[in-house]
Amino acid sequence: MRLALSSTCVTIRIAEQSIYFHEVTTALSKFAKSFWINNTLINLSTNKESWERKKFLLDIYKTCSNNAKKHNGHFLKKLLDAHTKPIKIVIENSTVPVKRVCVKMKVIEKSLHVSFDKDEKFMFWYFINLFKKHTSAYDVKNKTIIFEHISTPLKTLVFEVLNKDNILGTHMLYSYNQFELNTLFYQHIYTRANNIEEVDSLKQHYAILLANKDDSLEVIRKKYLRLVKRYHPDLHTNLLESEKNTNIQKFQKVQEAYEAIKSHKKLAA
Repeated sequence: MRLALSSTCVTIRIAEQSIYFHEVTTALSKFAKSFWINNTLINLSTNKESWERKKFLLDIYKTCSNNAKKHNGHFLKKLLDAHTKPIKIVIENSTVPVKRVCVKMKVIEKSLHVSFDKDEKFMFWYFINLFKKHTSAYDVKNKTIIFEHISTPLKTLVFEVLNKDNILGTHMLYSYNQFELNTLFYQHIYTRANNIEEVDSLKQHYAILLANKDDSLEVIRKKYLRLVKRYHPDLHTNLLESEKNTNIQKFQKVQEAYEAIKSHKKLAA
């Protein structure tokens, strides 16, 4: 059994044949907001279970540290401080087949339609929550989400999702036309870039990446990767909470700036 802590969740990896398997999964299943997604058991925190979650994490830590014959007080403190984050138990060497979900992305007129199989409820609502800032409407019966207000942040999020072949233990299969997506985002971003505000925004993006307008995309990408390493929340775990929040904000701005410049250079060329 292995225990890991990231900026988004606490992950416990355990083999199905482990002597702790039944005890650990049963303990986490007793919490109110626990559910299985394929070979992963996920628990979301509630205010009423704060103490119980701390005790659960403490028990897991003791087991892992005793087995490894190594204790780390600093890690334990960070672990208990993270008790409000989602807890995931990932089952390794499982005999249960992995679930697959097909996501269809289709450009209709000037909007983006994201559709799921009609019996796929969980991932449908997961995507609605993920894209809640950008969603124009959704059709529960046909499991379709509609985006009419196309923006750079939406484009960034869409392509981040397309790069993930696994979400919450579910194998994702995407069906889309790359040319259609590029054209859709290019038309909206380029149209807005003709306005003074968008031109100023593009200048700000270059400034964030410490790049120049005449730099090649390859040069800009190198500068982007250097900044990603500097601000990525998972690469700097010993910072104060205020410093972590500042890094996360800068990391998000760097990502948004790079995606905006990349789209502008590739599609406006």
